[in-house]
Amino acid sequence: MNIESAFGRDLIYKKWIPAFASMTKTVLVWKVDAIKMRIAIPIYNDSVSNVFDFATQLLLVDIENGKEANRSEVALKSRALPQRVEQMKSLEADVLVCGAISRMLAEMVRTSGIQVLPYVTGSINDVLQAYLNGELAGPEFSMPGCWPGGRKGFGHRQRGCRWQGRGGQF
Repeated sequence: MNIESAFGRDLIYKKWIPAFASMTKTVLVWKVDAIKMRIAIPIYNDSVSNVFDFATQLLLVDIENGKEANRSEVALKSRALPQRVEQMKSLEADVLVCGAISRMLAEMVRTSGIQVLPYVTGSINDVLQAYLNGELAGPEFSMPGCWPGGRKGFGHRQRGCRWQGRGGQF
């Protein structure tokens, strides 16, 4: 994804910022400076759903100038992966912030042009605020057994949710 990308509606600006540092590495996350974008979060009650593949509700949050402009809930109509991806595309989501997600579904969502931020847990409002502030890589938002740097994407599996990423992509 380019630093400046057009998603059909408006221009979205993204930049890398340090989010987690240790003695051996610094994990970088996207800091969003968006004119307009739509974030999709699979939900269960008031929290991020544990597994996107089986979620039944999706929260859509419209962001304008870095602030929440609108919020709506949508029922996910199908559990079949292609139909789920088509529904996400038709809802014009730019980013999917989710808990666990199967490798196949994650790749299908990414291929459709939607950024995937997996292994996120927490209350909807806390997760949304952390995303907008570029603080989603914090351990308080990582699923048990996952580490903040694991949100780089899928690659070679080690243990649990610890995936080796591809060039810092989510």
